[in-house]
Amino acid sequence: MLIRDNEKLPDSVFLPVFGFEYKDPADFYNLISSDEFLNDVGQMLKSFATARTVPGIYESDVSPKEVFTSPVSEVFRIKIHGDQAKEATARAEWENFTKKLNGKKVLSGVSINLEERLFLGIVGWESLESRTEVEELKKKDLDWEDSFVVAFST
Repeated sequence: MLIRDNEKLPDSVFLPVFGFEYKDPADFYNLISSDEFLNDVGQMLKSFATARTVPGIYESDVSPKEVFTSPVSEVFRIKIHGDQAKEATARAEWENFTKKLNGKKVLSGVSINLEERLFLGIVGWESLESRTEVEELKKKDLDWEDSFVVAFST
């Protein structure tokens, strides 16, 4: 299930979210270009080809499995281009926001392969209901337009 602006999106809207962990970006590229990946996993993912043609690869501060094990993940993205000041501002806003989340699982990072660099922040929630308490906080401390919520089926 996808939610944007607190509204459930129609089932026809599809935004794939995958979390891969790797030590070096070259390891990720080697994985997705290997024959095994293309023949096995690639065939399963082929139907998702309508998504972004270049996967967004982010250097993150924690392992993706720390956040993606949560039943609900809220993803925030902000365009920082190549601007170091925008990146520093995004990091500071994110840190200020996440300090108020009382120990929720969080991840942040910067894209390393996209033409238009993005700062990414993800919060792991126990349920959709548990995230409603921070809507005002989010608007006050983190006025980023590009965010969405993913509820994973378990």
